[in-house]
Amino acid sequence: MVSEEEDEDPSNHTGLPVSWPETKDSPMEIEAKETKPACAWAGMERRKYPRIAVNLPVEYWPMNGPKSTPGHTVDISIGGLLLSLPEAIEVGQNLGLSLFFDAGFHFMSIEAAVEVVWKEEHPRNGRDYRVAVKFVDISAKDREGLKEYVDTFYGLKRSPV
Repeated sequence: MVSEEEDEDPSNHTGLPVSWPETKDSPMEIEAKETKPACAWAGMERRKYPRIAVNLPVEYWPMNGPKSTPGHTVDISIGGLLLSLPEAIEVGQNLGLSLFFDAGFHFMSIEAAVEVVWKEEHPRNGRDYRVAVKFVDISAKDREGLKEYVDTFYGLKRSPV
């Protein structure tokens, strides 16, 4: 049993304020927990590459398949794409993909091998699927073209006047 004198002695302090209400019959237990913020800061990007919301046409196909199917982007980045497709594609599946966009004074297409990293059925109509893909094989020229497009969209690269 602890006397009142010992209870007031700062050297016996257990980390709680001396005036913290604690009964002698049921001492308070403090559990240390790792805490994470409940929300993120506005404008804080968690991804390695920033994404831009843009609707661009794509064609995709199984890596060893000749048939391509049209779809479109929901957003794009240097590292990957969020696609809206008419069919469910399995996570982990590799696809060939062509992305088409207007690069200023000319139309450009990029070809790449991509891997599906997640998917979900679009809740609005149940016929479209959201499929996130990451680039696994893209030429340096095509990556640079995509980077220029994204940089121009963000205003990071200005056209000469």
